[in-house]
Amino acid sequence: MHFFSHWFSQKKPLIFYGVSAAALMICLVGSHQTIQAYAPLPSQAKEVSSLEGEVTTPYLETEEAVLTALENSFTVDTQKRAQAEAQAARIERQAARQKAEEAAAHLPEGLPLEGVITSEFGGRSDPATGQDSRHDGVDLGVAEGTAVAATAKGTVVFTGEMGDYGLTIVIDHGNGYETWYAHNSLLAVTEGTIVSRGNIIAYSGNTGYSTGPHLHYEIRQNGVPIDPLSPLPSTDEA
Repeated sequence: MHFFSHWFSQKKPLIFYGVSAAALMICLVGSHQTIQAYAPLPSQAKEVSSLEGEVTTPYLETEEAVLTALENSFTVDTQKRAQAEAQAARIERQAARQKAEEAAAHLPEGLPLEGVITSEFGGRSDPATGQDSRHDGVDLGVAEGTAVAATAKGTVVFTGEMGDYGLTIVIDHGNGYETWYAHNSLLAVTEGTIVSRGNIIAYSGNTGYSTGPHLHYEIRQNGVPIDPLSPLPSTDEA
């Protein structure tokens, strides 16, 4: 017993240090297990990384795709609007051109036939009586039966006998203009007929108050006779 007590007293520091080292090892092992318990496994880390990728990169790509789609849509809409505006402008110009051409087609131009002007517009001596009188048109001396053409597009509003005018045709051209063709021998159109410039409407003659075969041609604007030899205002000025 005395020997054991003496041995223990001699070995006590070594035993203490051994027990302490063992305890330290146990603590270290426990701490390592604890650290491993809280650290993510490689597969878990991969899942976390994948999850983070799904949250960030695809979101940014989707946002860029949306912005790109909006920009493309805006570009397409702008192009379509520009094309539509250009088409509308072309249609408007075409309509304006057609309107101007149509208005010009209704404006009397030139003379109904080629002939010698035997009496002009305005004051003159009456060919039958020699007295001063007013002449509301021009007389074109031609052989009887010469074709008479309309000088503008319009609607025939009168055909037949008209007192001193003899066989007469009146055409309404719109915009207040009318043309009168008198002393004909034969009429080639009827009331309501729509004619164009150059269409044959009658044949010259010597009917009514006349001293020889000729065509009496008048232009009236709002019922007032005007000089057929004077240029008419353009469609923009009319």
